[in-house]
Amino acid sequence: MTVFSDWVILKGGMPQGTWLGPLTFIAFINYLMAQCPCHKFIDDVTLTEILRNDTSSTMREITDELMKSSQDNKMLINCNKTKEMILGKAKLENIPHLEIDGKQTERVSEFKILGIQLSNNLKWDCNIDLICTKMSSKLYFLKLLKRSGLSIGDLHYFYITVIRPISEYAYTVWNHNLTATLSDQLESYQKRALRIIFGDQIKEMPYQNALFLANRESLKGGRIKLSQSGI
Repeated sequence: MTVFSDWVILKGGMPQGTWLGPLTFIAFINYLMAQCPCHKFIDDVTLTEILRNDTSSTMREITDELMKSSQDNKMLINCNKTKEMILGKAKLENIPHLEIDGKQTERVSEFKILGIQLSNNLKWDCNIDLICTKMSSKLYFLKLLKRSGLSIGDLHYFYITVIRPISEYAYTVWNHNLTATLSDQLESYQKRALRIIFGDQIKEMPYQNALFLANRESLKGGRIKLSQSGI
């Protein structure tokens, strides 16, 4: 006698790391469309709408349509991770909150997207703070390596391969609008790194001389160099 169990709806997906997983996901998300600029990257979807003084927002209707499209394709949107941000000087009282599945989305003043911290005032203070926090945590490991007896060459290699790239991530987005204060804030972390690496050799040495000793350019100079090279 053959016995069959009842059907059960699984809430899991394909095993992570399979070849079929990314391909299937791309096939599903390819059908996710909206009546506005729709930017898709892996499992992040960003909708943008430009509002002029004489226009009203239609984003609520757009998100309703997006939700229907996602449900039809069995690609449910995580409402808890969905955020709304108003950029610029738009009057917030004239823009209704978005709702997804009857839940009002959170309207935020800052949001991290693809590793960049965006602010609704279009300034980069919060993003530079994020970069500095990441660099500071890596400088701690640099100190540990110094205490472990690594050579100056190995410490320098760790800095240029692990720490410095953090300061240059997505620089083409924010570097053009960086204030002198924020630029100096970033530069201070390279100064700290050089003091850790070279110790007493540069204790009383001007920063430019320390850069020459390390055969490095300043972070600002490095960003300018990368911009000129088209990278």
